[in-house]
Amino acid sequence: MSKAPFLIVGLCNPGKQYNNTRHNFGAQVVVSLANSLGVELKKKAKFTAIVGKVDFEGEGGALMLPLTYMNLSGRSVKAYLKATGVEAQNVIVVSDDVSIPFGTIRFRNEGSCGGHNGLLSVEQELGTRSFCRLRFGVGQDITMDLADYVLAKFHPDEADQLPTLYDEGCQLLKEWIVNRDLKTN
Repeated sequence: MSKAPFLIVGLCNPGKQYNNTRHNFGAQVVVSLANSLGVELKKKAKFTAIVGKVDFEGEGGALMLPLTYMNLSGRSVKAYLKATGVEAQNVIVVSDDVSIPFGTIRFRNEGSCGGHNGLLSVEQELGTRSFCRLRFGVGQDITMDLADYVLAKFHPDEADQLPTLYDEGCQLLKEWIVNRDLKTN
């Protein structure tokens, strides 16, 4: 039996200069998912986002990469929900997290933004914390300014691990699509 439509959001900053940076990790996971599902992602001006329709194991929804810059990501999510009727509890936002060691993945059914401005924007625009989060640890370098760190490219030893992490993220998102009552870990 099909559940309500869903939305998977990969947080990012638009522009080639941000490709393969820590802050765009969420978007990279969603792009990997799109590739694995054969989903074509297209720019949709009315959402200020790149969007692709998904049909996976009888479940319908969409993938989204906001083009608003990280701190305004919620605007794209809100516009999509308003236009389509997708409810916040059927949204999962994929992001980086400096509070989690590199390579660690954390799923939450709801919660705080944890200091992540992209998640904060989604919370503020939707007026709720009741949406899922899939956070990927990117670690932190206390010798660097936080903004510089998250906008930096991965170190070579980290970059070698990214394909495996993207695959793990894709598997978790596929499981979430068909079983949206997953419990927090």
